[in-house]
Amino acid sequence: MGLKFLEIDINKGKPKATIHYSGKLGFNMEAISFMKLENKRSYLLGTDDEKKNVFFLLETDEGKNAAKVAKAGEYYYLNVGDAFEMLGYNYKEFTIMFDITKDSYEGKDLYVFTQRRAIKRKVKQDEK
Repeated sequence: MGLKFLEIDINKGKPKATIHYSGKLGFNMEAISFMKLENKRSYLLGTDDEKKNVFFLLETDEGKNAAKVAKAGEYYYLNVGDAFEMLGYNYKEFTIMFDITKDSYEGKDLYVFTQRRAIKRKVKQDEK
């Protein structure tokens, strides 16, 4: 028998993003590195009618429809709560997370955000 065992990095994180209660889209450290957010200025947010629970970010120059990359401490975020409301994401009641993969569109990197299962937020004492 010629068994081969794979080397698996069990500590490797995946690029993810979460919609915060405020509507900001926050990125984990793996996503910051994966998307090279420290070097980016703004993104266009796009959708595809055939793919529900998925949205896309395409790097762009600043414009009226572009979301600016912002930084708080070591973390980056996009203030796109209005867009999430238009898309029907109930981020005030649920924690909504996305896995991030990369594709290309017209020669540019296109980031694909695929929704994970939404988790009901815990009610804080002051919200009752």
